[in-house]
Amino acid sequence: MTEPAPEPFGESVLVSLGWYVTVIGALLLGLRQTDTGHTCDDATSWCFTPSAVAGIGAVLAVPAIAVMTGISALISRPMVRSGLSAPVAGTAAAAAASVVFIVMALVALVAR
Repeated sequence: MTEPAPEPFGESVLVSLGWYVTVIGALLLGLRQTDTGHTCDDATSWCFTPSAVAGIGAVLAVPAIAVMTGISALISRPMVRSGLSAPVAGTAAAAAASVVFIVMALVALVAR
């Protein structure tokens, strides 16, 4: 009896990418919707409205998503080869890659 072929590796990466886009998109939309009408007209120094922060976050999110997708691709490949389904492997890889990315960002901040 032959073993079933493992699921394609790309599907697990797409699942990871879907998680990143969903979570980061929800955070950015939440920031955008909490705009309190705050203006920076009377600010004496730096001032950011929630809408401005959401815009800056959208620009910074693109490279972060690219890095996390690359990390999750490295993590999910052995999972798919071991026989896990693509949705399970992609979800687990997305969670693990997020932790790795956060640790890398914290190490970069501390190293400065």
